Amino acid sequence: MYENEIIYIKNAIKNAMDKELDKNKNSVNSNTSMKPTIPDVNLFINSMNNSVFEKVIFQDREDGRVNNFYYQTVFENWAITRIEEFTSSNQFGERTKWMRLFIKMYCEHLNRITIKIATGAHFNFKNKPKWDSNYTGGFLDLFHFLDYSSGYNNTIDSLLMTLKLNWNEDPIRATKMQSYCIDRIKEMKRMVEVNYFIKKDNPIFIYYDEIIERIEKSIDIELTKVLLKEKKQQTPKTDSEKVKFVLAIIGDNKWNATSPVFHHIKGVLSQNQISSKEARNIMLDLKGMHSPDVNRNVVEPIIEYLERIDFDIPNDSYLKNEEESQHPKHDPNMWNVECYNLFKYLFENYYKKTKRQITNIWFYLKEVEVDKYVFIATKDVYSDFIKTNYQIELKNWDKAPLKYAEKDLGTMNNHRINYEDSLK
Repeated sequence: MYENEIIYIKNAIKNAMDKELDKNKNSVNSNTSMKPTIPDVNLFINSMNNSVFEKVIFQDREDGRVNNFYYQTVFENWAITRIEEFTSSNQFGERTKWMRLFIKMYCEHLNRITIKIATGAHFNFKNKPKWDSNYTGGFLDLFHFLDYSSGYNNTIDSLLMTLKLNWNEDPIRATKMQSYCIDRIKEMKRMVEVNYFIKKDNPIFIYYDEIIERIEKSIDIELTKVLLKEKKQQTPKTDSEKVKFVLAIIGDNKWNATSPVFHHIKGVLSQNQISSKEARNIMLDLKGMHSPDVNRNVVEPIIEYLERIDFDIPNDSYLKNEEESQHPKHDPNMWNVECYNLFKYLFENYYKKTKRQITNIWFYLKEVEVDKYVFIATKDVYSDFIKTNYQIELKNWDKAPLKYAEKDLGTMNNHRINYEDSLK
């Protein structure tokens, strides 16, 4: 498909989606034209662990104000960790700054609202005066955040519109951004439950679920899959396309280079959806277009590099919804989201139907020295997980140390690097 046709399709889809957004927004405004109902404070109180909450929140400061330091510290530590993770991996490229704003503005605002509401409810429980200014005021802030009434800034709609605009520029990256936002709101729900002592049946979670649902609807993942398929069909076919690709692979390397650079190559492969093996063949086919010096100093070292890295076309399984995925939902009692995503990638790309490879994945996740991957499952828990979800029974946990160190460890490391590159 020609480039102008792809642009036409993307613009047509954007216009259709913008109309749908306007329709949905009008529907929301029409349904919420009356003041939204604030949940009964007693319902909120009954779904809080008030005894534990009190030990933290009633550590009054010298000036008499309530000490929310504990809650702010929990959130800030979480925010710092998350920002460092996606900044170091550069998985969102030029949109890294916006993702930092998502954490620091939207997530932090939602966190402050939650603390304010919970504090007001607990004040009511302790017969503290002016509890309603926190409880009712917090819910009004939440309704403004959800744009239940017009005329407010920094609402959830501005987040949704940003995702849509990013989708128009780069559907694949925008889908990753959408998925990341959903995962972080889900994580905040869990953080609120564990650290803020609010139980699962608390009415505040209705609004967390609404935010997740609206983010899920902001981008049509089926349309993204269509564009991903079109992108995969754009791999170089004609001679002119192949020449353009070879020049991109060569990059800034000069004909007299003594130490050619390769740092840009994986990005070119990923952008063109080409494996290192296919790229090597194209480079070999077009060696005749270069001078002997270019071939000797640049092209041949690049071909050797392509043979060494074993880069495959990034797996697009992150675009599958839960119904289509062969994997179960994430279980935080086994691993964090990042580690589980790495497991799925290894299962789909490293595992070739031998049970030893599945146990090797367990050893690898236990030993991988990358801070963002948190793996806590024991052998028994992991075995039960594999048996329940993949109908594979693990009995032999022999690591075969020599083979593991000489071959398997390096292979899984290469897969991890390819996985991380696919997120950039």
